[in-house]
Amino acid sequence: MPTYTLRCLLVSQARKQDSDKHLLNSFERIDNSSGEHFCKTITCMLLGPQAVEESKQEITLDTEAGVIWMSSNGSTCLAAISGRTQLVESRDDIDEKFLANNSALSLVTFSREPLLSDWPEHLIKRVDRPTPPLDPEILKNVTMRQFVGYAPNPKTKLRNQVFYFLDVLRVSMHNHLCQREFCIACELGFLFYMLDVADGQTCQASNFLRTFRTLPEASALGLLVNENMSVSCNRSISQTIQNWNRFVLRQLHQITFRFECSSDIKDLFGMDIISNRTCKCGMDSERKATLFSIDLSYPEVTDSDTDDVYPFVKILNESIVRKQSTQAWCESCKKYQYSTQFRKVISVPPVLNINCRLDNAKEISFWRKQQEPKFCRYGKFCNRQGCRFVHQGREGEKLLTPPGSEVDETINEKSKHWLPTLIQVKHNKETQEVKILRHDEESNEAEGIVYRLISNVCHIYDSSFGSTLVAHIKVGKQYHLIKEGKEQDHWYLFNDFAIAPISENEAVTFNLSWKVPCILMYARQDIDTLHNIEIKQKFDSSLLFAERSLATRQARFSRNFTPLNSTEILKEGDIVGVDAEFVTLNQEESEMRRDGTLSTLRPSQMSVARITVVRGWGPLTGVPFIDDYISTSEQVVDYLTKFSGIKPGDLDASMSSKHLTTLKLAYQKLRYLIAQKVVFIGHGLKKDFRVINLVIPRDQVVDTVELFHIPKQRYVSLKFLAWHFLNIKIQADCHDSAEDAYTALKLYEKYRELLRAGEWVLEEELEILYDTGRQYNWQVPE
Repeated sequence: MPTYTLRCLLVSQARKQDSDKHLLNSFERIDNSSGEHFCKTITCMLLGPQAVEESKQEITLDTEAGVIWMSSNGSTCLAAISGRTQLVESRDDIDEKFLANNSALSLVTFSREPLLSDWPEHLIKRVDRPTPPLDPEILKNVTMRQFVGYAPNPKTKLRNQVFYFLDVLRVSMHNHLCQREFCIACELGFLFYMLDVADGQTCQASNFLRTFRTLPEASALGLLVNENMSVSCNRSISQTIQNWNRFVLRQLHQITFRFECSSDIKDLFGMDIISNRTCKCGMDSERKATLFSIDLSYPEVTDSDTDDVYPFVKILNESIVRKQSTQAWCESCKKYQYSTQFRKVISVPPVLNINCRLDNAKEISFWRKQQEPKFCRYGKFCNRQGCRFVHQGREGEKLLTPPGSEVDETINEKSKHWLPTLIQVKHNKETQEVKILRHDEESNEAEGIVYRLISNVCHIYDSSFGSTLVAHIKVGKQYHLIKEGKEQDHWYLFNDFAIAPISENEAVTFNLSWKVPCILMYARQDIDTLHNIEIKQKFDSSLLFAERSLATRQARFSRNFTPLNSTEILKEGDIVGVDAEFVTLNQEESEMRRDGTLSTLRPSQMSVARITVVRGWGPLTGVPFIDDYISTSEQVVDYLTKFSGIKPGDLDASMSSKHLTTLKLAYQKLRYLIAQKVVFIGHGLKKDFRVINLVIPRDQVVDTVELFHIPKQRYVSLKFLAWHFLNIKIQADCHDSAEDAYTALKLYEKYRELLRAGEWVLEEELEILYDTGRQYNWQVPE
């Protein structure tokens, strides 16, 4: 029976009691728990269907005579709607093999053993998970542009950083301002200003590179990456950065040239020399020149000379004097003759700028050999004064750094490197001879001038991700005092945008298999006392007065702004509205790769076309006092008239009827406003200032796109904000920077009004704004 495991019901139509009892007895033996059995005799010939109720509490038998026999206990519970219970089908256990090994969630099985997460906290060192590297194939065909993402010359960024942390040069570029439209000295000063006030913001050098591209010599020397040239070209990055170093200093010298053949760059880097040449016939000739960089020349080393020691100071000394025999034209002999050449040094500059010239395997091998420790044959018993070899076993002896060992194994405070951090230069002005020695901080020699290594640029080789440049820079006490209030100096590693403090030993450790020095820079220890490092104010209010437009069609010229007059004096805290419009110089170019993805060959490049600044104070509130259209000599492929309002011919000096000026002059006007500590109000100013290439202190910028924004929600357009809060419709046909700047001012006033009513009022209004935006799909209704 269903409810009893060991009971059954026997029905016999023939009423054979013997066989029935036999069966009952057999089941009785099976069910020892109960010896009872029931036997019922039905006096009919045939039995019909029989059934057991689903509750297992009643048995029903149907007979041929139509009699239904029912058997149950005293209290029977019958189901009103009888039916078999539907049970869930049993399934086999899931095979663990189907789980992916790279599942996002790791499934930890139960274990009675301690887990790794139970490791004591004091034995755990927390480290950041590194960002997965980009696929090299993605960057293979990308043309680099600007400082961020796409720079035509990413290698120049490190050299500019080296220049920036040389206090005297930084101040000199800050104080330089000329009337040239394209001046790399002015742009370098503008770039240094942005680095001064950046406070963690990203700085770009787009204006500097834009000016650099106008120099025809730069392209001829291969210092510019051609747009059609792959970044992975075979040209050596090491050679290019050294050529750039030499070229830029000479260009800066010519730009900052003053009377008496002097300039700020010559005062810092210029080494005046006399090049003497003596022909075989006995004729002598002299030629004066100025060196802004020293190219190291290495001796010819044979296999038998591999154990010879060449101190770095000796290599530097011989590279300056450069005694050599070359073939040159002789005016006396009227033919090419072998002549002996050497240099005399008239003056030694405060900064020694050195190109290492490790351009081939032979020169790299020479440098590597010099870094290997060379032991003295007398060992620790050597008593020669000034012995240049290593004395193994001598107490207090500093060991040279093995070149093939890893960085973390060799960097220690007791290491002695082939490249000295201190050198001593002795210059005899009468004989015009120079002698360079390695300087020890413990020595008390008063003769000569002590120079300290302040920076170097290295070429890093990586077989997986190609080559790159890094810089090791010793930031001086003056800079730390201004930025951190601490008078200290320290070494830092600059690797693109990654900056990390390092030790002095790491800065002069070179594993030449992957880290090769390119440029070295030594500076006098007393350089700050020799030069004025005071920054002078170079912008005044005359920049904001009316100036002549570059447009030649003066008869049709119409000014749609009112310049400031002498009675309008800007004060700290005055608010102004600002907006800018842009044009596209080239369209984005991309190609379809084999796997179906797009590869960017050249991104679109934007250029500022119009800058408008409106008054936010006084009776002329909302009236522009700056509305400059920016003249450009580059080809514009798309004026974006619908979004910028700029039409063809507006930026052409021969056709425009607008107030046309240069980007440099418009930039100076904004710099003057920043110096006066006015507050800029605008919508989406981050992009505007990025394209203008200007960094403004955070406390002087108020962006309405951030004011009317709920975190983790979309940003709202100026057009929709104006319709919702001001009940006005702007940008009906196209954008107008004057209208947008004034609208941003009105929105700022509305924001302050809501804030005065209470923060809860502002939050409620923002919720209504976003509800309305979703209702209208963020489109202003017609």
